[in-house]
Amino acid sequence: QAFLVPMFDVTTELARRLTQWSQSRVAEGKASYAVGTGAGPGMMEAANKGAYLAKGPSVGFGISLPFEDRLNPYVTPELGFEFHYFF
Repeated sequence: QAFLVPMFDVTTELARRLTQWSQSRVAEGKASYAVGTGAGPGMMEAANKGAYLAKGPSVGFGISLPFEDRLNPYVTPELGFEFHYFF
């Protein structure tokens, strides 16, 4: 999994840029978009972090798992959802 480490930064930067682009759309009177992930660690956390760094909304749809105790810290609190079942 070490080969994925550089992709963490790429994912963060992409989400940051997409969030900034979305914010520019709002300034033009257009609809905005939000980054949304499964709210877990790794690449999901990287994407949420990018939106967080751009000061944009970051949605997290997590599931209760015994080895994960919470949503990642970059999910916008009011946009964090935790489910007990996964189908």
